[in-house]
Amino acid sequence: VGPSGSGKSSLILAGLLPQLKAGAIKESENWRYYPPFVPGSNPLAKLAGAIRPDGSDKNAWVEEQQAHLLADPAQLTRLIDEQQSAASGDEQATVLIIDQFEEAFTLCLDQKIRHAFIDNLTHLVQATGSNHMVILTMRTDFEPRMPQLTEFYPLFEQSLVRVTPLDAGELREAIERPAERVGLIFEDGVVKGLLQDVLGEPAALPLLQFTLLKLWENRQRNRITLDMYHNLGGGRLTLANSADELYESLIPQDQ
Repeated sequence: VGPSGSGKSSLILAGLLPQLKAGAIKESENWRYYPPFVPGSNPLAKLAGAIRPDGSDKNAWVEEQQAHLLADPAQLTRLIDEQQSAASGDEQATVLIIDQFEEAFTLCLDQKIRHAFIDNLTHLVQATGSNHMVILTMRTDFEPRMPQLTEFYPLFEQSLVRVTPLDAGELREAIERPAERVGLIFEDGVVKGLLQDVLGEPAALPLLQFTLLKLWENRQRNRITLDMYHNLGGGRLTLANSADELYESLIPQDQ
């Protein structure tokens, strides 16, 4: 759980998930990982799509399972247990990853679907003898909604990990280490300027990501120059300047 743009999705999808698949926890390389998904306007459909077995007719299977998931909070557990048994016959741990969990509140307008979605997740992790895990990311501003979910909230609260803003050292590492891997060199003053521009900004990481992308696109061979950084507008104005440039390139009807 963290503010918008704090790097929650990256932390899970590019950090935790690869580590687990590499065996960071005993036998985690053998766990079953379903494709990560976002809830969208119909989280039951997205959930069914994520666990759909290979070879099944997607539309028909998802539509059928939506109805079952809506009617029975144990359906998700039953489906995963059946797939697990068919695949290996043992009680292998299963991981379900839901990104941007707040979409269950912002995009899903059907309360029955929302509650069925959350009830199925709750049952999955509470099932007796199960090794099933649910990992989710959510924006901080939706935390006040969670106590309303009577059975789900205690699970949420006891497992809560807060994603806090990166400090100057961590931001510097996020800038420099990927560059080192590909031999990219920052001219003196570029990294310092980036840090001064984005440190403390509520949307620091998205601003930094966009600025670094533009610097990469305008690099001189393997170098990022200070002049280039200033020409783009630095960490604060690169996005605005790029938007203005795009707008001005359009004909009046497209504007």
